[in-house]
Amino acid sequence: MRVCGMEGCGKKHHGLGFCRKHYTEKYTRSEKGKAIKKKYDCSEKGKATARRYRQEKVHKYWIKQYRQSTKGKAQKKRDRGLYEERYPERKKANKIASKNIERSQCIREGCVETGERHHSDYNRPLKVISLCRKHHIELHMQLRAS
Repeated sequence: MRVCGMEGCGKKHHGLGFCRKHYTEKYTRSEKGKAIKKKYDCSEKGKATARRYRQEKVHKYWIKQYRQSTKGKAQKKRDRGLYEERYPERKKANKIASKNIERSQCIREGCVETGERHHSDYNRPLKVISLCRKHHIELHMQLRAS
């Protein structure tokens, strides 16, 4: 059995003459290793791998776990604060609409779910349309595309 080339280690060989621990230290945490990883991440294969990982249920499970943790909640609070600083007119419009307008059924034909309020113009906070979550996301995707 091949063993690690690091003096005094004696663990099973993993690659390039080292055990897993020393291989990781030498090749993935070094400047050369970081450059190789960055090059891979920017390649089409690396992008496809990242996309596949994000779509997997395992990734979604860990994201959910993180968001429920103390660290995740603190991050969400920071992000929300930055959003409110960046878009004060949206915060103001949402506050006015939530106080004055009740939620109603989605305006899309055939949809019976309770809607979220959508502002087409934040300078007119009481002019909102009611869309369910699914149709609201679709509308924003169309707006981003155009």
